Amino acid sequence: VQTSFAMGDIASRQPTWEGEGVSIKFVRSFGLPGKLPGQFFYPSDVFASVSGDLSTAIGDLFVADSGNERIERLEDDGDFLYQFGQFGTGSSEATFNQPVSVAVDYNYRTYVSDRNNHRIVVLDIRGNPLRPRSEFGGFGKGYAQLYYPSGIAVSHFGEIYIADSGNDRIVKYREDGIFLKSVG
Repeated sequence: VQTSFAMGDIASRQPTWEGEGVSIKFVRSFGLPGKLPGQFFYPSDVFASVSGDLSTAIGDLFVADSGNERIERLEDDGDFLYQFGQFGTGSSEATFNQPVSVAVDYNYRTYVSDRNNHRIVVLDIRGNPLRPRSEFGGFGKGYAQLYYPSGIAVSHFGEIYIADSGNDRIVKYREDGIFLKSVG
């Protein structure tokens, strides 16, 4: 059984889709518009964790709440756990300027695609900066630079794939932020 999540006002419609041996049925929605914990303003991505320990449960959700410039962590039923981030420009690890995507690897590193700061921010599972390198990318069209990064994914081997929207390419980095390759 696979669970999928959707954010928004769909609770009253209860959509169902069936086709080719797959059936998808609306289960529930959670969150309201706003700035309080557990509320969202233009959420742009949700990541369901696939690993966990005593402090990081399997299935917890990480939401890129773009309009509130933060990442929210929720239990799989939507209960609020904590949040991190605030608005800011430049290279401060604790600030975002439109976080549009989030991913968590098997070592509990959290990767945030910080769109308008043209970078990827690397934090621990609680939102604290990791050293020695807590961000990579940076504005530009060069081989290791980013220009409005959007989607982000982390492979089982720790490689980071970024949809570098402004440069019309996909970029691959090592888990420590070292550029490996680009396509496009």
